[in-house]
Parts: sequence; C-alpha cells; structure tokens
Amino acid sequence: GDFVAHYAARKLPEHLMRAATLRSSDSDLGATATKAFKTALMSIDAELLRQPEIESGHDQSGSTSVMTLIGPKHIICANTGDSRAVLSRAGEAVALSHDHKPYNPEEKARIE
Repeated sequence: GDFVAHYAARKLPEHLMRAATLRSSDSDLGATATKAFKTALMSIDAELLRQPEIESGHDQSGSTSVMTLIGPKHIICANTGDSRAVLSRAGEAVALSHDHKPYNPEEKARIE
C-alpha cells in the first residue's frame, strides 16, 4: 500500500518546521539539519503508529525517501530506507546519502 508514503510526504514539512529553525548562518548547519531530520522522522513514525490503519494491522505499508535542503551555500540530504541521492558535479557522480542496507553493521544493529 501507499498509505505511509503519502502520509509521510504530507506531514514532513510540518514536522521538520517543528523540529528546528534552520538558518544558513548556523555555525554547524549540517548537524542542526541532521538533528531536525531525525527528530521529524521519528515524530512521524510515532504518529503513524497511532493511525487506525496501522494500529489495526490493516495497512502494513512502508516507505523510503530522500529529503534535501538546498540553500545558497549548502546541500543537506537525508534518506530513509532503500533510497539513494546522487549529485552530478561536472559529469561525475557524488553520493549525497549512504545506503541503509540490512547487511551494513550499523543498520543491522538499528533494525535489531
């Protein structure tokens, strides 16, 4: 199903704005944005678990995503699930995210 994907897409901006106020003048914008993405995504996850469709077990859909904040001096990217973001710079691929594969030790530990 696509319930989770649509729900997360609709709710992410609201949760992200609640998680942090980001300014391009922040001394460590990357850390601030990382914390905001994590907080927003965990908040959406908790909210999803309380939705009747999920709580009842009727809908067992999930979602992957790539989120990017683009500012005048920064590109900050986050991903969930099996999604990948790549930037083309002068024709060369530059990874903006890392894969969340269950065989990666850190991801395996998080899942377990």
